[in-house]
Amino acid sequence: MPLDQRRSAILHQVLNTKSYVTCGELTEQLNISRRTLYYDIEKINGWLKETGLTPIKRRRSAGFYLEDQTKKMLTSEMKTLTNSSYEYSPSERQARVILRILTRNRRLLLQNFIDENHISRNTAIQDMKHIREKLKTFGIILCFTKEKGYFFSGLEQQKRKMLAEYTNQLMQKSSSTAAVTDLCPDPAACEQRIQIMRSMLLTFEKLLHMNFADHVLAGLSVHFTLFLIRIQAGKEITLEQEEQYAIRQTKEYEAAVRAVEAAELPEKAFISDQEMCYFTIHLLGAKISQFPASSLMAGELGAVHDIADRMIVDFQRYACVLFQDPENLKKHLVLHLKSAYYRIKYDITPHESEIAASIKTKYSDIFCLTKKVVHHLQKELRKPVSSEETAFIAMHFGGWMKREGVAPSHRKTAVIVCPGGIGTSKILQSQIEDLLPNVDILETVSSRVYETMTLETDVLISTVPLPDRGVPVLIVNPILNSREKISLLKKVDALSNSAAHFHPSVHDIMGIIEKHAEGIHKTELMRELTEYLGQPHKHEKEANRKPMLAELMTPNHITMADSAPGWEDAVRMAAKPLLDDGSVTPQYVDAMIATIQTLGPYIVITPNVAIPHARPEDGVNQIGMSFLRLKQAVSFSEKPEHSVQLIIVLAAIDNDTHLKALSQLTNMLGDPENIQLLINAQSAEDVLPMIQKYSH
Repeated sequence: MPLDQRRSAILHQVLNTKSYVTCGELTEQLNISRRTLYYDIEKINGWLKETGLTPIKRRRSAGFYLEDQTKKMLTSEMKTLTNSSYEYSPSERQARVILRILTRNRRLLLQNFIDENHISRNTAIQDMKHIREKLKTFGIILCFTKEKGYFFSGLEQQKRKMLAEYTNQLMQKSSSTAAVTDLCPDPAACEQRIQIMRSMLLTFEKLLHMNFADHVLAGLSVHFTLFLIRIQAGKEITLEQEEQYAIRQTKEYEAAVRAVEAAELPEKAFISDQEMCYFTIHLLGAKISQFPASSLMAGELGAVHDIADRMIVDFQRYACVLFQDPENLKKHLVLHLKSAYYRIKYDITPHESEIAASIKTKYSDIFCLTKKVVHHLQKELRKPVSSEETAFIAMHFGGWMKREGVAPSHRKTAVIVCPGGIGTSKILQSQIEDLLPNVDILETVSSRVYETMTLETDVLISTVPLPDRGVPVLIVNPILNSREKISLLKKVDALSNSAAHFHPSVHDIMGIIEKHAEGIHKTELMRELTEYLGQPHKHEKEANRKPMLAELMTPNHITMADSAPGWEDAVRMAAKPLLDDGSVTPQYVDAMIATIQTLGPYIVITPNVAIPHARPEDGVNQIGMSFLRLKQAVSFSEKPEHSVQLIIVLAAIDNDTHLKALSQLTNMLGDPENIQLLINAQSAEDVLPMIQKYSH
């Protein structure tokens, strides 16, 4: 009985684990049920018995394991696993055919693929049809003549990209390079070249004092070996003169030349300068696990440093979090973006597409937030950032949030259904993203696509009525007016709170007390109530109480002044009402100023408006907002766009409670006329009607 792709993966996992593999780990990695896993284990054990080996065993509360003697014997058996002992999946078969054609040194006919993959003629014909469809992505055509057999027509760059992508796919399914080298004209020579290439890459690492990730080192060794097969066959790459010049200026090019010269590679004479540049492109785009700090200076990678800065600032804004150590995050992000920059620029396929798919599924909230910030990289490269590359960037943000113990506020997802064309849908998407910062737009689709697509979203926002498919539908106009924006905000908020249960909070109780008591010491009373109810003092979750803008921006929280000596004084003036009523401590005001000194004027969200804030644990006792209007602008930097007359201090108790008020404030400030009216206001009474207007 042959092993198929999934059962082989299970066996490899158990074989390569030193102790036990739990049922949960296997079902999660392979996305299968426990019942399917146990059925597969039973079939694997049948194969092991046929091979004369001890079956996989299971220990309660620990997991699956193999005896040490069996592991030794099986390791040898797996290395010499013949095609007759393994049942290839359709995707594996098709990848094998593609690589076989790309590395061919003789005429290949359909019968060759039938014999090599142990399939019927009809299955082989179907595989060829699927391959033709796959090749369209690369702009490659599958051709056949009696004289040449099967071959590919198209640009060599695209053939190399295809070669790398399908090599990665096969190598992800096997712990051995034999899955690829067996397809080469001379497998033994191919294995030997891979080892030489590996030594060459180790020399390259030493020259630059860096290290590739382990799987990248293995992948590059195989890729370069297969590229060499095509070079020897006269299939050379062609690069633009400007690209060649830019690559030759890098230290990676110089190191690559020296590493190839030092390698005991018989075919080195075939490697032209263009091919050396092409090799260097792949080295620049390879993920690295260690790099000297001196190579990450802003002078060398200025563009990447700027991109990382902007992405971190935007991510914090969208996620409503504040990283405690943004500089360290930046170092890690720059290290990743350096290689991503070249991969995207030169259209190099990432190595771990399966990992990227897993990130998109398991950490969808972080992925959606990252999608909103990768435009900085797109703008620099003038090329789209793929979902795979976005997923890898999301992994950095997600890992850092986990390290610092912070999490994004609970976010809802939405799909926009708009039959009016791409222009209308983009305008609608932009309005909704501005109005609802805690809702992630997954995609925009037409009515026809909606009828057949799989729905995995919290809400549908549509410009036309839709057939009921079990997901709430909110009907809107393509261009939202003020009333429609308020209505949409209410509806989304109602959806967020529909499943919430009532939990008494300190703030609810304080609100009742303040109605009937005078002269209370608010801060001390809140602290005692918090201790009595056993609720965290600074991170109290108020799922049912998301105050509106008018509840926070009260008359005693509005200040009018002519001027301020500097921006620090302006922040202190704006925060004074919150200090006076005990909403924040002096430490919170200091933290806001320190954050601006560290991160710069990121709080200037639009011309003439700044929203200073810090983390809840920096000294927030209760949620609050305060407003300062200055007749004479104060500047947060030397740039004219950072001059501000309106300062709104935000004091949040968590990542969620303030979002309704923040959405209403954003909506109010989205109209330039409102900003001018606020600047011209003479008293709190002039400001309150506008605040009331947007607090619905």
